[in-house]
Amino acid sequence: MSQRNIDKASRLLLKSSPADTTSHVELCLTCRELWASAQSHCNWCASLWWQITCRSPFREMNESSLRQLYIKYDLTVTPKEERNSGAVSVAGRLECYVWPSQARSVRPYHFTLQIVNISDGKASRYKIPEKTSSAASRILASQWISNCTQNHKKCRIDKISWLPTRLVNVGLDGGATRLVETIILSKNQYSPYLALSHRWGATPNHSSRLSSVNKLAWMKSIPTNQMPATFQDAIQYTKSMNISYIWIDSLCIMQDSPEDWSTEAALMDKVYAQSFCNIAASYASNENSLNTGLFYTRTPDDLATTSVKYKLITKNDCQGIFGISLKSNYIIDDTEFALYGRAWVLQERLLSPRTIHFSKQLIWECREERASESFPMGISLMSDDRRDHDFSKDWRSSLEVFGYKFWADTVGRYVKSSLTYSSDYLVAISAIAREYERELDDVYLAGLWKKGLPFNLLWKTDNKSSFSSRPNAYRCPTWSWASLNICYPAKLEILIPDGEALAEVLEAKVFSPPGRTYTECYDGHIRLKGILYSVGYKDVHEWLRGDGHKLFFGKEIEPCRRVSAFLDIKIQKSDRSRLYLIPIVLESRPRFIWCLILRSILMGSMEFERVGVLIFSLEDLGKYDEQLRPIMEWAEAKDPLSRDLKTIIIY
Repeated sequence: MSQRNIDKASRLLLKSSPADTTSHVELCLTCRELWASAQSHCNWCASLWWQITCRSPFREMNESSLRQLYIKYDLTVTPKEERNSGAVSVAGRLECYVWPSQARSVRPYHFTLQIVNISDGKASRYKIPEKTSSAASRILASQWISNCTQNHKKCRIDKISWLPTRLVNVGLDGGATRLVETIILSKNQYSPYLALSHRWGATPNHSSRLSSVNKLAWMKSIPTNQMPATFQDAIQYTKSMNISYIWIDSLCIMQDSPEDWSTEAALMDKVYAQSFCNIAASYASNENSLNTGLFYTRTPDDLATTSVKYKLITKNDCQGIFGISLKSNYIIDDTEFALYGRAWVLQERLLSPRTIHFSKQLIWECREERASESFPMGISLMSDDRRDHDFSKDWRSSLEVFGYKFWADTVGRYVKSSLTYSSDYLVAISAIAREYERELDDVYLAGLWKKGLPFNLLWKTDNKSSFSSRPNAYRCPTWSWASLNICYPAKLEILIPDGEALAEVLEAKVFSPPGRTYTECYDGHIRLKGILYSVGYKDVHEWLRGDGHKLFFGKEIEPCRRVSAFLDIKIQKSDRSRLYLIPIVLESRPRFIWCLILRSILMGSMEFERVGVLIFSLEDLGKYDEQLRPIMEWAEAKDPLSRDLKTIIIY
């Protein structure tokens, strides 16, 4: 399809649209037409054709076969006027779907091209160099930092009032690279520091770890030539940016002292939040992460932004030069790089005011803007896709509206990540929890929030291949997701249904050692008042996967076609007489009842542990579902919590 036809379609849609609304048009064509249009020098179509022939699963096809592919794309345009420090804004996106044939019988290959406003001349001033270690890349990063410190109110730290316990002095004063204990520094000696995010790698290098054995020697000189390439590059980059200090976890925390590690882990929120800038070794591989280094050699043309002239006839008659590029050219894709599979990096990225990601190009993030070597002038977060803005350094600004949803999304990302030590499960997200509690004035309960109860008890794991497990050593109460070892690709969802509570929380407590509220707990419980149903057994762990097995409420009922259930752990046959349901929420739209599945700790007692979640629809109850109907009638009654209920404790 030609440039002219796309322009015409968009103009028709946008003629009567206000300037702040979103309009879109779906266009379908074969790759034969796309190829012909690309050959006719249409930059839009050339960008699409390059993506299909060089990046897609179809790239191995010959040109004749490629032309038989079928493509559909959805052009969405959101005209906005940008009034910030000069950053461009996202004008829209092109969602592209490619099938082997018009039948669309298989899942399509999907990619997104971002459409970005570019003022004349601005994009062409920066020529992407071959290496991210080049002087040009370093100067560009310095410009991003300068613009941020001078113009971004959300990113500004007016005074350096705190430093980590230890820092690495990179020798900017001409001395050796050495370890510094900041307690000896006077306030007027405080200066900015960088903080490194990295992966450990498969084989730990003990020479690159601070210990009681080498501490005194390192305070005189750190043998950087024995350090992994990533550490060497990070130290050298810090020096080249004219910054005196860098914080690197294994160089600044005593690795042979559990006491020091525990103390420093509790300060992790400050380490990153108070850093001048976080540098992330994003491109490092899984196997040899630390020896990969920070820098990358690339083909500059692969990162280039295609410029097109485009006119949108809107209320304000927007027109000018627009850039077309892959979204990943200015937003780090969590799934593409091994670093973001490390659980600790999640909070390092969210808490630091600025991050420079060292991937195939430099990518910049701060609390007001994103930028990259493809988009050196920056893209304002104010014009970004809502989904991406929610998970950005500006996450605090949307907490009051999306607070619990943000936490649910963050935890969902977190459990997909890996930890070297399972004992770090609460620790590696503790800094975000501390910030969250401060912002929303809530009480943290080992992964959940007091004001969200009883609704946020309804988290669930979904893993079709295996069950999660609980650690041998106690970590937290079973009603928290953090009580499980959840292995990828299992998914965790903290559900926040909109409806009426069917259980009353009488008490919720977690007990932690002094000063370790967010990182450790040794006991905890919830007291609930609600209605309790005994659940019988027949191959129960299969039934709970919704495979049509039978459920018992005193006697058998019809196969559970309308029941969805999710087990936390595998149920053993010995548990057949110990399973119960307690309804938690009656969801209003659609009408579902959400229940916790419990297992009694001691026969005849009112003490339980959580083993899963069960959901069933009220809309689809059949006339034969006599045993489910009492739950429905009780839930729908006026003020169900005034009935004769039981008080139980879940540990």
